Amino acid sequence: MGGGSFDNGSSGDHPKLVATLLSSGFINADQVTSWLLIAMVLSFILVQNRQGKTRLAKWYSPYSKVKLKGEVHRLVAPRDQKYQSNFVEFRRSTKVIYRRYAGLFFCVCVDANDNELAYLEAIHFFVEVLDQFFGNVCELDLVFNFYKVYAILDEVFLAGEIQETSKQVVLTRLEHLDKLE
Repeated sequence: MGGGSFDNGSSGDHPKLVATLLSSGFINADQVTSWLLIAMVLSFILVQNRQGKTRLAKWYSPYSKVKLKGEVHRLVAPRDQKYQSNFVEFRRSTKVIYRRYAGLFFCVCVDANDNELAYLEAIHFFVEVLDQFFGNVCELDLVFNFYKVYAILDEVFLAGEIQETSKQVVLTRLEHLDKLE
């Protein structure tokens, strides 16, 4: 799934692989979380408002996009945040993990065996970067500065994998991009 030595396509092998890498000294305990995040792959990222309008969409796998946007919105919008989890089974062996911020739903589609909590944290990280970059980000920032939002998205996620986990590194890169304009 994640490329390189992970060509077997089974994200269910992560615990065994991590144990082997830890015991061999290839990685240490502090690197496990970052390494696991990098090894997992997204199918798509969607940001939609309560009415179902898509404000951001990034596709890493081929899908029928229009149909899928409506399907995801129908799955996540009516869910009760107090009594239902942020994980929804979706299609063949995938699930949608989402987080709601104000009137926006940030959704990612991942393999059914991937770590839900890691993706919740990745969504939160992306929102924190947006918030710091725009200074209290809102839906209008996503609409009117979509090119900057996609640049931020590409700094955090690349080819469906988490590329960078340091907020400061991402913001520094974005600062350099902003100076080029």
